[in-house]
Amino acid sequence: MTKMYGPYVGPDGRKRIQIVHDDGRHQIKSYPKYLLEQKIGRELEGDETCDHIDEDFTNDDPNNLQVLTRIQNATKAMLFRPVEMYSFNCPVCKTYTSKPMSQVRHNWNLGKSGPVCSKSCAGLVGKNLTVHETTYEFDPITKEVIVTSNSWEID
Repeated sequence: MTKMYGPYVGPDGRKRIQIVHDDGRHQIKSYPKYLLEQKIGRELEGDETCDHIDEDFTNDDPNNLQVLTRIQNATKAMLFRPVEMYSFNCPVCKTYTSKPMSQVRHNWNLGKSGPVCSKSCAGLVGKNLTVHETTYEFDPITKEVIVTSNSWEID
């Protein structure tokens, strides 16, 4: 007899269950996905996802869950989830520009200098720009990260 344990809340705040199959296999599954599969009477196909209609991943009411293809889910994410932007003056050419904050954080985590406005300025950073110190602040009103002070030197 198949046994189910949970739901358990993961570190990301999402609920999961553990299923122990008759043959002894253990499976971890998204709790909303499990609820949706019970509602529709079948397992989701490989290209299908469980979507929260109201975008609240804590609302696991079966009436709030729907089947979407991965493409539909990605499209919905682009349309309804705003992208946090980072606005700055390029340290090389001084152009005011913006980039997605996720891209900026990724580069910072890799220890890269910048951000810069373009690939051509990025090439100059690697060759000619020495970063001495940069200080950033988050503006809660505009939801932008602002360079409050920096020290750059172009050789």
